[in-house]
Order: sequence, then C-alpha cells, then structure tokens
Amino acid sequence: MSSEFGMGSSVIKYNFPCGGIVYLRVTEETKLRYQTDSCYKAEIDAKAYQHFLEKEEQRRRTEEKETKLDEELKLKETNSQPNHTSESSEEDDAATNKQKFPIGAASRVRVENGVISVAPKPTASRKRSTFTGKKVSKGPTPSVKKRRVGPLVSDRDEEPKPSSSTIENNSDEIDDMGIEKCLEKESDQDVALEDSGSDEGGGDPGKWTTKEVSLLLDIYHKYKSQFDEPYAVKFRIWNKICKIPEIAATGKSSVQLSKKIDNLKKTWRKMNRPGAKASQQWKWTEQMDLIFGDDPTIELNHVAEVGDRGPKKTATSSTNSSNWKTQLINIEKERVDVLKDIARSQVKKSETFDRLTSLIEKWSQK
Repeated sequence: MSSEFGMGSSVIKYNFPCGGIVYLRVTEETKLRYQTDSCYKAEIDAKAYQHFLEKEEQRRRTEEKETKLDEELKLKETNSQPNHTSESSEEDDAATNKQKFPIGAASRVRVENGVISVAPKPTASRKRSTFTGKKVSKGPTPSVKKRRVGPLVSDRDEEPKPSSSTIENNSDEIDDMGIEKCLEKESDQDVALEDSGSDEGGGDPGKWTTKEVSLLLDIYHKYKSQFDEPYAVKFRIWNKICKIPEIAATGKSSVQLSKKIDNLKKTWRKMNRPGAKASQQWKWTEQMDLIFGDDPTIELNHVAEVGDRGPKKTATSSTNSSNWKTQLINIEKERVDVLKDIARSQVKKSETFDRLTSLIEKWSQK
C-alpha cells in the first residue's frame, strides 16, 4: 500500500468500481488535497484499487496452496490404504473358500494310483429311496362349506361425514384460498333473503340472531378499510376480528363470519335491482347501504357473483363517472403515499450514513 494510507487522523471514503466502499485513514493534508485536486484524487483511487487487487491475488494464492496441501494429504492416505485392502481381500477369499467346502462334506474326487477320478452326482431315485415307507391314512378330509361373502364395505363409508361446524373449527389453519373453497362447498340457500331468522339462536353456533348480525356489521364497517387494501390478507383480518371479545362470545369462526358477510352482500345486491320488492322489508338495508353504498366494486356492472341469475342492474352514466373519479383519486393518493415513503427512506439512509461517517472519524482520532 502507498505511504499515504494508514497514517493520520482523517478518513476518506473510496468507492470501488464494483460497488464496494472502503474507508482509508490519511493525514489532514492528504484529505484536503484529495477533495480539491481531481488529478490527485484519481491517482489515490488508482493506488487504492491496485492494493485491493493485490490483496485479492494473495488471498487466491493462499487458497490454492491450501487446496494443494489437502489434495496431497488425501493422495498419501489413499496410497497407504492398498496394503490393508490386499490383506483383507485375502482373508475374504479364504473365508469364501471355507464356505464353498464345508467341513464334513463328502468329496466326489478320488485319487487311485496317480489317476484322478470324479464320482457321479447322486441321482434323484437314490434320494427318493430314503423316504420309503407306508402311507399313513389320516381319514377322510372334512368337508368345508363355502360361504359366500358379500362386497366389503369400506371404512370410508362407515365414517361419519364431517359437518360444516367441524370444518369451521379449523379456521385458524385455513388460508385465504382455503376460506374461499370452504365457502364454495357451503350451501347458499339463505341468499334468497338473508334475514338471519329471529332471535332464537338456541346456542347453536350455526344460527345467527339479529343481535349477532348487527354486531358483525358494525365491526365489519370499522375494518372495511383494511379489507379494501390491494394486498390485504383477508383470513388474517377475520382471525383478528374473531379475537374481539364480543365476537368471541358468539362462538362463530372466521369462516362463518366471512360467509355471513358474503351472503348479506349477495342479498343486498338483489334488493337493489330493479323490480325487487323485498328491499323495504329487509331489516339490514340501511346498514348495508352505509357500508357498501360508496364501494365502486359493488356498483360496477361487470362484477357479478357466480350463479347469480336475474336481471342485472343498469348503472347510469353519472354513477359510472363518479365511481371512476373515486378510483382515480384513490390511485393518486396511493401514488403520493408511495413517493412519500420513498423520500422518507432516502432521508433515513442519508442520516445513517452521516452518523456512521462521524463515528468513524471520531474513532480514528482516538
């Protein structure tokens, strides 16, 4: 390294071409000249980068030496192993030979007067002759009645089918897609007029009382802004709502709450269509108008539920224009918020960098 570095109490920042940053300790005169003289700055930068390349070359050489030493050690170990392997292979051959010729086995090789002869193998008749004897009769074999067995009934048919309440108890482990699948499997018979019955709940978690529906709509109105966010995870919001003491006292799961809101929305859409006569008789019209009256996603023509058969509502040009205006205003607000967040993050980064530089200078002066 050049003699300009490593001495003094001042610090200069050098940016590598690859994007790295290093702080170099120099004297006050060198720092002042580095900041004012561009030619001197270029010379110092070149020296710093050259020093960096030399250090990298040294590191690479040391790594190569270490790898070579490891390879030599492995080679020595492999060279010392064949002697042991040959001894072990001889022992294995001897063991296999012993297994091929067990002790006590009759040998068919004979040597007579210098002539080697091999006796023939024993034939099958000789083997059978050893098992001669009278056949012992065991009496008549008992007759076995064949019983016809019907088709086996699988265990799956005997198992009781899980009810909707058992599915809903596991709502904490179901993600957003799981909730939607469960809702599709649920029956949608109460959409015709989502009146929620009377106050005769009877402690059944599947039934809704008027008080519970009113409480659900009030709480949903408070959390509606979170549901309307573009990247909102709905099942987490429903789990948060389930932990509210008033909702927890009802015993309803997140799947039941979500399904109830969806059914109320479907009924509210049908009540607002031309020709609907039950809108004045439905008790939740005012609360639903308050919650979803200014929601552009509810008012648009091309948004319709699957299986929703009926005359579609024809929106006027004034409602469409107001909906588009509100959408544009919301988009502009989101863009401004994003720009503000970017500006705040940049200010925080610059402040952090200034603090780090001042700390390094103080440390170098010590």
